[in-house]
Amino acid sequence: MDYNETVAVFESKHIRRYYDSVNEVWYFALVDIVAALTDSANATDYLKKIRKRDEELHFYLGTNCPQVEMQTESGKKRKTLAGSTAGISISPIYSFAQSRALQTMACQGGL
Repeated sequence: MDYNETVAVFESKHIRRYYDSVNEVWYFALVDIVAALTDSANATDYLKKIRKRDEELHFYLGTNCPQVEMQTESGKKRKTLAGSTAGISISPIYSFAQSRALQTMACQGGL
């Protein structure tokens, strides 16, 4: 991994990032952000589900978050959906996670 490909740590979770030296922009792997903000067992499926449920978010991510080649845990390079700090918003991820938590609490009699 060179300078352009490093890992950021957020609350002990690793978030892959890539620096585009031409445009001088850092890109962060969206699936890693989802994994850091939620306690989903499968962050990839979680991201797919919120994109399916929210058409506006699906369109926004498809338009503003390019596929960037990043190194996986196994060492292979794969293209992954990534966003810059200017291009991503975590509020849909949080609100989706909160709605799931409220549903779970309601089902368990907590509300």
